Amino acid sequence: MSQVITRERPVKVQMGAWINRGWDCFVRDPGVSLLVGLVATVLLGTLAIIIGPIAAGLALTGVRKAERGKGDAYDFFSGFGNYFLPALFGSILIALFSLVGLIFFIIPGIVILSMYMFTFHFMVHRGDDFWQAMEASRKLVSRDYFGFVLFGILLGLINILGLMLLGVGVIITLPVTSYAVTAAYLDAAGGLPPPPQAAPVRID
Repeated sequence: MSQVITRERPVKVQMGAWINRGWDCFVRDPGVSLLVGLVATVLLGTLAIIIGPIAAGLALTGVRKAERGKGDAYDFFSGFGNYFLPALFGSILIALFSLVGLIFFIIPGIVILSMYMFTFHFMVHRGDDFWQAMEASRKLVSRDYFGFVLFGILLGLINILGLMLLGVGVIITLPVTSYAVTAAYLDAAGGLPPPPQAAPVRID
């Protein structure tokens, strides 16, 4: 379960620094990053409905790389499979909320998408269910809605540019932007605390 996030500690959105860290993370381990980007891109192109589990896989890959300093393609598949249902439900809710925002005005839809950008990180790192993860992300982003919305728009534009490069550039931009979101999560959430451990069971 995620720790309570308050609005007392301000967050300084550092778009350039986070994207640079995402790129550095990519170039330190390009083989795994390209493989993860390729698999994620193919899955998104064929089964877009499972964007949530794909995002969970990307989030776990980024978190594990931050913990160990290197990546493993197994991390992506572990995040994809182990969090499939909560990630799927979370992505469906986020899509519905965003659709409502888009129907009324495009900016609220973008704001809603940005509000929940850390949902899958809270799932894979803190073990939250989909609603707890969504709420934790919303509270975190609420510290600087404007900055995080701009960050989300910039990440979207980077991936659109990747799609424009014959569709293959997204194999690079998808992991880079995913790692950038992980960097933002680590900074905004206050680092990388270990997941809560279950209390030991006493046997008398």
